[in-house]
Amino acid sequence: MNQAISESDITCHWQSKDILVSVICTCYNHSKFIEQTIQGFLIQKTDFPFEIIIHDDASTDGSALILTDYQCKYPNLIKLILQKDNKYSKGEMILLDYIAPECHGNFIAICEGDDYWIDERKLQKQINVMKNFKDCLISFHPTIGLRNGGQEKIIAYHGEKEKVIPVGDVICGGGGYMPTASIVFHQSILTHLSEFYHRYPNPPIGDVILQVIGSLPNGAVYFPDKASVYRIFANGSWSLRMQTDRTFAENNVLGLFRINRILDEYSNFRYTKQIMQSNLLLLDAYAFNPYFSKFFREKLLRDYSSKKIGKFYVFYKNLRNRLRMCIKQILGYAT
Repeated sequence: MNQAISESDITCHWQSKDILVSVICTCYNHSKFIEQTIQGFLIQKTDFPFEIIIHDDASTDGSALILTDYQCKYPNLIKLILQKDNKYSKGEMILLDYIAPECHGNFIAICEGDDYWIDERKLQKQINVMKNFKDCLISFHPTIGLRNGGQEKIIAYHGEKEKVIPVGDVICGGGGYMPTASIVFHQSILTHLSEFYHRYPNPPIGDVILQVIGSLPNGAVYFPDKASVYRIFANGSWSLRMQTDRTFAENNVLGLFRINRILDEYSNFRYTKQIMQSNLLLLDAYAFNPYFSKFFREKLLRDYSSKKIGKFYVFYKNLRNRLRMCIKQILGYAT
């Protein structure tokens, strides 16, 4: 553990006693990564108080021991929620049922236990931006995608200027439009989420729901600093399971279509055009991907394609993807 940073180092520039930001982190078997995640919180330099709330969902790899060690070193900053049994597997709402009641900040910042922040001024800059765009309740920034081999790519880059992203663009962008570790939103969104989940119990996949509901009605604030890192295909991550567990992947893809239908109804059909465009993008990404079963791909086209997608288009997309796979195999690329 890096003990160079003390609580007094973090709090010495705070100009009030009231917590402004609740940093929330969800952890499950992230023992290899969680220290780097916590260090990203502790390096933050702000003129306002923040708290760190970490929820461990009954990890079995020793994550809880690491978290407890940090909580002992930073007792006034870090609050732990240590579960004895896994709540996610039971379909429970971890954010709303367990984390939200512990949050005291007017704003919520998110970072999962296998991602991390790299800018010591991230929170300060992002809160300043949100104060400049008071009509928007959610904000985000680009992030660095990091693969296991060390290769990097920039995710969610939308230019070098601060701006408001319209709700329709967020809908079309899907759950990856705002990297989770980049999101800061106003605490009032928790109430909207609670109302949403009461109206639509047990919907699949929460990222896109938070992003769309957070963007209603005035859009999302974007600022251009690359202040976080997202681990692509980390052990136990959603992205890795999507690549290695076809049943899991197919269920999640169906969930994306279901969420679009729910969000269309929730927004009183104001964004039906964007929802339809999102469905077409999902079809383009999944309905012609040979990784999925033929039955599944045919089901997607049967259930979700519009009349605009004709037989020729389906033939063309399948042929294009088969050629792409053949070229990768010939060149020795992993498929």
